[in-house]
Amino acid sequence: MQPKHRTAKRPSADEQVKTWMSLMAEWDALSRELEAARTVKIGRAEAAVLARMQTVKERIDAFLGRAAQERRPVKGPIVMGTFTPSSGEEID
Repeated sequence: MQPKHRTAKRPSADEQVKTWMSLMAEWDALSRELEAARTVKIGRAEAAVLARMQTVKERIDAFLGRAAQERRPVKGPIVMGTFTPSSGEEID
């Protein structure tokens, strides 16, 4: 009997979108929290939020790095250029 090989599953596009949206929501929440900490002028609270934002930034950078490594070529035609009517008339 042959051993079954396990391969790492690539995350689906939906999972990637959900991860990105989650990271952005967390970043936005921390941004609001930072603004509140600055308004109150509590140095320690501001420093704590900045430290948490740094960890989220590192997670965002890691996510973007993985996404860049997993890029796949586009299969199929890519249309670029300007569309012109077949009659030769100008398009406004």
